[in-house]
This record gives sequence, structure tokens and C-alpha cells, in this order.
Amino acid sequence: MEDLKLVYKKVHIGHNFSLSYRTVGEGKHLVFLHGWGYPWKIEPDFISSLAKQYELIFLDLPGYGQSSWEGIKGTVFEYAQTLAKFLAKLGIANEAILIGHSMGSVVILNYLVDHPKFGNRILFCGLPLGEKMPLWVKLLLFLRLQKLISKFHKLSQMAVDYISRETQKIGGKKPERKTYEGSVEPEILINNALSVLESKNLKTYKSVAAKPVLIYGEKERFKKFCDRRKLPCYIIKEAGHSPMTEKPRETAELILKILKKD
Repeated sequence: MEDLKLVYKKVHIGHNFSLSYRTVGEGKHLVFLHGWGYPWKIEPDFISSLAKQYELIFLDLPGYGQSSWEGIKGTVFEYAQTLAKFLAKLGIANEAILIGHSMGSVVILNYLVDHPKFGNRILFCGLPLGEKMPLWVKLLLFLRLQKLISKFHKLSQMAVDYISRETQKIGGKKPERKTYEGSVEPEILINNALSVLESKNLKTYKSVAAKPVLIYGEKERFKKFCDRRKLPCYIIKEAGHSPMTEKPRETAELILKILKKD
């Protein structure tokens, strides 16, 4: 690992709007999109083997890390457009292999809707499936109250804490208040979560031409949904919703195995 050093970079995709990302390694580009609450947690055991064969790019979505978020609500639909601009700016739109965790998978899924001819490998780790939208979420979206809630610190913190508890029920970890650079605004976190529920993930997954590879932790709730629907997926034993941090070496080895099938 001595020679594998993450390099912190920024790229501008609009007037006064920039995206931060970390990169390491050389070769084909693996672009990683993180889940809700914090940027991708980079474990040494996860990148050690991958970075010897690929360039790893860990993008901070708007509102995370040092990425801008002015003018952005923080929905997965907006993030899909941001991903398109990021790939185009780096000149890797036709070459990148996309790997998403949880919310990051939903972002990529919506990116595929707008880019149906995307033909590269796609891997989803912990894609939320089978979640019904609660009545309170429908009400929030219908009345557009999330912005109002986010303006009141106590209300917004209650909303974030509630979403956090629900996230932990599927095997996820409690999101950290601070990212590795700065904090995530409650408005971003609320809109992140609501838009994941609003996105029709199963229907979209079945409709996209490029069939993403599904990876789940053995202990997480979404794995049971895949079993019921008989969806093909890979399982990381003794892992929950975040196998890349719970079982980093095993997850990296599985990713290499999947990519070598090409």
C-alpha cells in the first residue's frame, strides 16, 4: 500500500460549481458513487488489489466532501445529471465502469434511463429494492414540505435522525455528522433519502438495457427481496449493507472476479 496514495482532485462542471473526487491507480476507470450520509469509505484492503489493475475514482456527489451544492436540491435525479457532466468533463463517458453503493446505485440507475446506450459494466452494491413509499413521504413530496423542514434545525435534525434509524434497519450504519471534509447539510440528506424512495428502482432496473450486476451483504434486508424475486445477485458472507467496509478484501476480490468475466 506504500505506493498507492489517494490523490485529491477537483473538476469544474459549471460556473462556480465544482466536484471533488479522490483517485488512485492506473488502467481502466472504475467510478465509485457513495451512499447516503457520507462519501465512500476507502479501506486499504479494498483498494490495494483493485488499484493495481484499474484507476479508481471516488466521486463526492454535490453536498458531500468539497463538492459544491449551491442550486442543487440533492435528489438522485439531479445527481444522475451531475454524473453525466462529470464523466464528460473527464472524457471517460464511453470508458468508465460504474460502481454504486446504495443511493449511489440509484443515481447510476437514473443515469442509465437518460443514457440507454451505455454499454460498460455496472455494479450495484446494496441497491434499495422493494421499499414501499411510506404515507408520510408521499405527503412531504406532495406538499413540498422538505425545504420548509430543512430551515428549522430541530425539525431537520429529527428528520435526519429518523431516516438514519430506518437506514440502520436495512443493515446500514448510522451516517456521520461530519464527512472527511466538512458537513452534509440536512436539506441535502432529506432530499437524498426522499428521492431514493421516490425513484422506482425495481421497475427501472428491469427496464434498462444494461443489466447491472447486483451485490448484497448476506445480512441485509434487500437480499431477501432478491431471493423472493429470484433476481441474480452475488452475496458477500457475514456482511450487511456496506460490504466494502465490512468485508473490504472479499468485496474487492468479487469485483475483480466479475470484471474479469468480460
